[in-house]
Amino acid sequence: MNPHVRVIRYARPVDYHRVVVRRHIYRHWIFQPVPRYYHPGYVVIDDYPWYIHNNYRYRYSPVETCQYDLVDSETDTTVRSYGDLNSMSCNLAYDLCAADRDAANGNVYEDERYFCAEHVEDEYANTDDTVFNPDDLGTEWSEARIARIESYLAVTTDLQAYKDAVAKKLGPCSVWKLRGNPQGCTYRAKVAGVNYPDEAGLVCSAPAQAEIVGCNVGTEKENIGCILKNAVLNGHCM
Repeated sequence: MNPHVRVIRYARPVDYHRVVVRRHIYRHWIFQPVPRYYHPGYVVIDDYPWYIHNNYRYRYSPVETCQYDLVDSETDTTVRSYGDLNSMSCNLAYDLCAADRDAANGNVYEDERYFCAEHVEDEYANTDDTVFNPDDLGTEWSEARIARIESYLAVTTDLQAYKDAVAKKLGPCSVWKLRGNPQGCTYRAKVAGVNYPDEAGLVCSAPAQAEIVGCNVGTEKENIGCILKNAVLNGHCM
């Protein structure tokens, strides 16, 4: 399947790796969870192409580059790599890896002994396995909770999401006002006091920083509202 989203959001793989929260990195591999109402397969989230497999999302851009590794989960060793940090499109690298993953699992009569995941360099790897702690995947979410999230997103503008967070109506999701921010941001989103979506706080309300996650949508208040709506979508706020 050919993705129709062809805008370059991450000019280099490192631009994506640096905004992934560390608890979503297992050793050298990225595992970003998605709520259970995302179906397996190709999907666009916030105008960016992903491939969903086993409740995780994997970059699937046809115009950005990725390295995907086929990994043996019994030994946590790389069997083969597809692409590198500069030469192969994400969707092609993922497709090649996924085909070999399915064949390898079929050969050993196991569903998930082998997995595919995007590789990060040592700078972003986790040497401490206890850091890896994916968020709630929503596998146990009630239908009522899903309905609340979908209903909120259907009727709420980016600006209203900002206002709701300021008024403390979004649970643990909040807006912090900044002064002298080196990226030129006036606002930053937080979930339970932790910078969102990246713990380093590089993603914030200034146009260039919000664009990293597809949220350069208007004023800085609207940009941070867009980021907050992403937090709502992923189950952090309600």
